[in-house]
Amino acid sequence: MSERPGLGIDSLLSRILQYGGLASAAVLLIGLLLLIPSHGVDRTTVEELRVPSVTDAAPLPTLVLINGALDGQAVAVILVGILLLMLTPVARVVAAGVYYARHRDRPFATIAVLVVVLLIVGVLIGRLGVARSPSRTSRPVLELRLTL
Repeated sequence: MSERPGLGIDSLLSRILQYGGLASAAVLLIGLLLLIPSHGVDRTTVEELRVPSVTDAAPLPTLVLINGALDGQAVAVILVGILLLMLTPVARVVAAGVYYARHRDRPFATIAVLVVVLLIVGVLIGRLGVARSPSRTSRPVLELRLTL
């Protein structure tokens, strides 16, 4: 497989970060624009928009969050933007791992796989910690205020 000049791994990985950052910024901006209080509400919480919070008994279902964003719920759109921002570096590590594996560079491919495994373990530990948290309250996880 021949590579065109300028489209090596560094260029690919930088484009993943660039496009991921731009996409998450666009989604966050859309969410913030949806929060503009055209109907007289200046405070929006996760519970008011029927988006489950991380203090619920079950972990935050991503599909429910995405459905809320597709329904135009402002906080759900913002949370999807934050999720995109968090997934961008993960996508970079996965792309690097695939690249190194395809080019039979075992040490770097192994490091990329280990990083992805550590990220998954971190997410699982975080979810278990939230699920077993003894001090659950009903306060909102995300509260945004807009004053114009």
